[in-house]
Amino acid sequence: MQFGEWLREELKEGGTLSSQKDPDISILLRKARSHHTVLFGPALDQWAPEISDQELWQAMSDTYPEIVAHWDEDADERNQILALCRIYFSLVMKDIASKGNAARWVMPQLPPEQKFVLQRLIQEYRGEIGKQNWQEEHYALQPIVNFLSSKIEEQFEQKRNLIT
Repeated sequence: MQFGEWLREELKEGGTLSSQKDPDISILLRKARSHHTVLFGPALDQWAPEISDQELWQAMSDTYPEIVAHWDEDADERNQILALCRIYFSLVMKDIASKGNAARWVMPQLPPEQKFVLQRLIQEYRGEIGKQNWQEEHYALQPIVNFLSSKIEEQFEQKRNLIT
């Protein structure tokens, strides 16, 4: 089972998750195959399929629309925006980084006022500052989402041109 922080409270209260298709599994397997340590049993590459660049791009293409359409609806703005940073990083670098590292990679590409906001997102994510009320700052977050969406869509277009 794979879940994100947004489900922690629901699961702690006894909630259950329904079975569903999850494109994140391809992303997780790709990362695990390159950075795992076997404690017991066969090596991961003996039983887990290799995830190609195209499969990685497809997984990101499947998750991106949901994130960008609903980033501001579930009081999880920080994780949604950092996930967009990671998608952008992964499409450009053909690698998977932590949300924090991907966001730090994005930061030099932003104007100063957006850098400051993204820095705060990273600091909250890393526990360096307290929980922020991002719902009151959608006006400051929207330009970052717009920038990331534009860059991600450019990357998807380039990938589509490579495939066709």
